[in-house]
Amino acid sequence: MKEVKIIPFNDCFTLELIEAYIDAYRGLERYADVEDKKIEDYFLWLITKDPEGVLVALLGGKLAGMVGVNSNWVSHREKKNLGEIHEIFVKSELKRRGIGEMLMDAAMKYLKDKGLHTFELWGERQMRRE
Repeated sequence: MKEVKIIPFNDCFTLELIEAYIDAYRGLERYADVEDKKIEDYFLWLITKDPEGVLVALLGGKLAGMVGVNSNWVSHREKKNLGEIHEIFVKSELKRRGIGEMLMDAAMKYLKDKGLHTFELWGERQMRRE
């Protein structure tokens, strides 16, 4: 497999990111935004919450996946600042190659570097493809 690089998000990947997000959530649309504008707004929200916390995985220079992390998150449950992983996905044709694990490792390192050693990951118990 080609080398995977994890880098901070930059604007040149916006269109690729939208396409990858749609691809990753195919069959799971009830859990995701499905309109390009809403997806773009969601990514903008992630970036404004923690500009350095949106990381993309590149495989051979092409976008393979992303993770959106917030080091400024205040947990409603814990009532304190924790790291929050808001989003993680890998393009469907690149799944099961360790890219998601690399993104999670990069996210946890980012949070640890910010002095956070506890994080939350939102999810749905019943999340299944239709």
